[in-house]
Amino acid sequence: MAKRRVILNEDQLPDFGGGSSEGLFTPTLIDSGGGYTYTLSASFGMYKKIGKAVFFNVLIGISSTSGSLGGTLRVGGLPFTSESLTANYSNLTLGLINGTNWTTAQLDSVQSAIGSNQNEIRFTTKFSTAELAAPSITAGILRISGTYFTN
Repeated sequence: MAKRRVILNEDQLPDFGGGSSEGLFTPTLIDSGGGYTYTLSASFGMYKKIGKAVFFNVLIGISSTSGSLGGTLRVGGLPFTSESLTANYSNLTLGLINGTNWTTAQLDSVQSAIGSNQNEIRFTTKFSTAELAAPSITAGILRISGTYFTN
C-alpha cells in the first residue's frame, strides 16, 4: 500500500482562536533573589503565535557573572504570559547550557518549565520540583525552545 502525505500551507492550519503573529523578543537571564548579575554577550528570542499556542526559540550568551548567589535561575522576557492553569502544560527543550558551576548530576537531570500565569522559564531537576539555585556562569550559552499556551 502506498503511503500518503498531506502538506498544509499556513493558511490551511486550524485557527485556535486569536489569529497568528510572529516576532522577536529579548530574553533576560535572572537570579530570582537578585544576588548574581549576568553579563550577556547575546540575547535573542523569536516566536510564532497561532491562536493560544506560542512556539519560541531562545539563545543567550553569557560572558560572566558577578555578585553572589541569591535565588534561582530564570529566563524572563517571554513575549506572552502563560495560561492560568493548576498544572503546567508547557513543552520545553533545553538544547544547551554550558559554562555553569552546576554539578554533572544537576546538568544531566535539569529540566525547564513555564509556570501558570508567568512569562519566565524556571529550572528544576527530573527528581525534584524545587527550582535549581542560580549558577555562576562564565563563557556560557543557553539554548531553549518550546511551546506554551496563553489565555
